Amino acid sequence: MKFTQHFRLPILAATLALPLGLTLLGGLSPASAAVGVCRSDPVFTFANGKTLTLNETITDSKSDVIGATYVLHIPVGWAVSKISYTGTVGSQQNLSWYADQPAGEGSASTTVLTKTAKVPVTANATLGSKKSSSVSGISNEALTNTMPGG
Repeated sequence: MKFTQHFRLPILAATLALPLGLTLLGGLSPASAAVGVCRSDPVFTFANGKTLTLNETITDSKSDVIGATYVLHIPVGWAVSKISYTGTVGSQQNLSWYADQPAGEGSASTTVLTKTAKVPVTANATLGSKKSSSVSGISNEALTNTMPGG
């Protein structure tokens, strides 16, 4: 079973203070690209009451981020009942999920799309409040977290 939803919300640029401070002190020219950390946090709530929080840390400027694609593979019989966000997100997000895994198994793939190639990205997945996984890589490539014990 496949479900797809598309969201358009604003992406948070969490650490732009350093480049701004350097600009004010003359360390960067005003034309320099600002580098910061952007995060977006979709939270999936399943009909069985479990939650899955996906977030990524993107070391890039907000204007360079095009969007993100999330693909979940969850256990057969699970259903997504709600999607919410813990913070402000801003580019196009595509969310898809498939209930095609055996009981206790699952995965979440995150692809962050950027105009600039090879931007450092860390994709994080937290099932409930304790089971978490992180994968580091680069933008424009799928980063997959496994979720044992789903």
